Amino acid sequence: MAYKYITDNNLENRQNYMYSKFYGHEFLQEYRNMRSQYIESLQASIDLPAIKDSVSNELMELTVLAISLVNGGEKDSIFVRCDDWQEDLERFKTPDNINLQEIFNIVLRNINKQEFLYSKPVDEFFNSLIKSFEVRKKIYRNYYPPFKPVDDNDYKQLKDYLIFACFMGFFYLITDNLKYLNTLIKLNDTLLSLFNTLALPEEKALLMISLLLEEKAVVDLCTEKKVEL
Repeated sequence: MAYKYITDNNLENRQNYMYSKFYGHEFLQEYRNMRSQYIESLQASIDLPAIKDSVSNELMELTVLAISLVNGGEKDSIFVRCDDWQEDLERFKTPDNINLQEIFNIVLRNINKQEFLYSKPVDEFFNSLIKSFEVRKKIYRNYYPPFKPVDDNDYKQLKDYLIFACFMGFFYLITDNLKYLNTLIKLNDTLLSLFNTLALPEEKALLMISLLLEEKAVVDLCTEKKVEL
């Protein structure tokens, strides 16, 4: 049974997940096998130490935290407590124009700060971004409040999808909130539909991280529910 949610370009061929029929264990096996093949391919082609100098410190920190969680690290142990993020937090409260790259950079700077990550403005921001993505199956570089795209054609920045997917995987593993896993799976479907366009080592590393985070989440959830994969 083919996994049908990946086309040759999900950004241009919008997938409808609502009321999807469950095809049972065969579907889960196909999904798991397909994801595993991509993970193995990426792991074979990426040398994380070699790309360290070509990515930002924030992305490397996200990578380290994600790998720690995937390998069974304790959720509470990854957090630091800090109160110097208040100015960053203000950017989430009343933005006149939402620049996604700017917001993502703020989250990357604060990704291991517990108070920041669990703050109401950050939670509300990502809830709104998730809702916008669910409607359009695209994310845009700039938005007018409340998440109306400034330019309807400005949705092809794949790095934004990659970072958003990593955030969703990270958020799910520290909160167990299924809305993040749901969004992560759809983002990874979109990214895998564009797999052959990912040329930069940084892009492939981010995709590998998001897939590993998804794999851990799904395996743990199936184990908890006593569902065989």
